[in-house]
Amino acid sequence: MEKNIKLGTDFIRFQYFPHMLLTLAFCLASVCFVGFRNLDAQQSATVMERYVVFIGAMLLVPQFMPEQDKEIWQLEQTRKTSMWQLYLIRLVLGVACILMIVTTFLLILDNSNSEVYFGKMWSGAVCETLFLGAIGYFVSAVTNQVIMGYMASAVYYMVNIGKDIFGKLALFQMARNKYGFAGYMFFVTIVLIVTGILIRERKQ
Repeated sequence: MEKNIKLGTDFIRFQYFPHMLLTLAFCLASVCFVGFRNLDAQQSATVMERYVVFIGAMLLVPQFMPEQDKEIWQLEQTRKTSMWQLYLIRLVLGVACILMIVTTFLLILDNSNSEVYFGKMWSGAVCETLFLGAIGYFVSAVTNQVIMGYMASAVYYMVNIGKDIFGKLALFQMARNKYGFAGYMFFVTIVLIVTGILIRERKQ
């Protein structure tokens, strides 16, 4: 346990901290420029889906960034800790940040006299955020290029604006008062993340 904590803190200190700061800046900018007061349920859902959902890409996609350097990747392979364990530690950190941010935004909305279906919106926003991040996570795992992961998440986000062509895997469904997508999206998210980690294991 102590070793896992050290691996996690080292990752934050040497690799992840700039991405966490960027995410924080993005969240603060959203709070400054987006209205949170006196929104109805549809408008509250729009705030969550248009702004909060993209933090999934910001926090999950860069998790393979250290291994873009071949020397670092080779060094990590000589450790006693398996690569999948290393990736899992990073993933737990990223998911914990996502859960905290989604919860914080919903609490802000709820305390700003806006209509919020807390349980449904929380699970829906978490699933959408993780799913969008998982798309980039998977692409980054396959290509070993973080920029490609960001591009994949950004393209999927943009393609979904104003359209509903992906069924249960479409973004922005809560704004249309649809909440039945969460289970499907969460399942695909798990598949993308697990497959991405297995691909990395195979590459080593």
